[in-house]
Amino acid sequence: MTRFPGSRSIRMVSAAAIAAVVSLGGVSAANAEIRDGSGEGTTESPMHFSPMTRENAADAGYEVRENPDGTLYGVPIGTPEGSHEREVRVGAVPESRAKGTVSGNCGTASVDFLSKTVISTSYRISPSFGLPVSHNWQVTYSSPIDLAWQDFSGIPAWGSQSWSATASVRGQANKGQRLTAMASGTVLTSWGYCSAGNPVATITF
Repeated sequence: MTRFPGSRSIRMVSAAAIAAVVSLGGVSAANAEIRDGSGEGTTESPMHFSPMTRENAADAGYEVRENPDGTLYGVPIGTPEGSHEREVRVGAVPESRAKGTVSGNCGTASVDFLSKTVISTSYRISPSFGLPVSHNWQVTYSSPIDLAWQDFSGIPAWGSQSWSATASVRGQANKGQRLTAMASGTVLTSWGYCSAGNPVATITF
């Protein structure tokens, strides 16, 4: 199971996401465009950057090592000594960026109902924040009769700045009711972490 800062497990992330979807209710979040009925188009929100540190590396299954020049880097726990495969910089922030979390600058996240039975979700990471390494990603559904979530966690194609997935809708709604979907999660990049801004889409059954 991939682990990320601020997320003890996928189960905890999904619980938080369900609470967020429920709290949206009649939704008009600043970074989430709510579709009215058709489910057409893509809803997007900005993503937020945090560097990898000694303190949060283990949450992603990484260990911190030191180069001969004293600089730090992270690799998956158990990686052979000297290997830099799937390396992530530690404590590094792109030039001119403030340390800590930088709001809405490292990419975009999206979710979209392609139909009442098919959902699509994606992210794109800005090249200045590194290459995607892995992601902890969920879509949470809410309607008057249902609360459900769907796991999309995994590893994107190496060398690509973007990832997307399409799957069958797991949430349900009665005729005339709205089903809301919210994408949430964190992407581990070669620079650090990009967290989804929780884009939301709705469709009317």
